[in-house]
Amino acid sequence: MSGTRPAWQPKPTPPVQALKGVVLVVVVLLVLAPLLVVVSTSLAGTDEVIAKGGWVVWPDHITFAAYRQVLSGGVVTRATAVSVFVTVVG
Repeated sequence: MSGTRPAWQPKPTPPVQALKGVVLVVVVLLVLAPLLVVVSTSLAGTDEVIAKGGWVVWPDHITFAAYRQVLSGGVVTRATAVSVFVTVVG
């Protein structure tokens, strides 16, 4: 019974179904495009990010230097440990 429609609700026509599909694809692209830029920029080197104005869609050379720098500082590690502790205890 979960897949049935009420009697007063007609099945969408093929053009309406196609329009819904197009809208869904556009929304997914609008969500994934910024995510791709953020991840790609984080994987690019500092010089490349500066040369491209802060936005890198596809890095020339992938580097994890930004992740090493953030995770080696101790602040993120401590904050993660506190969050895990609060989650486990709570």
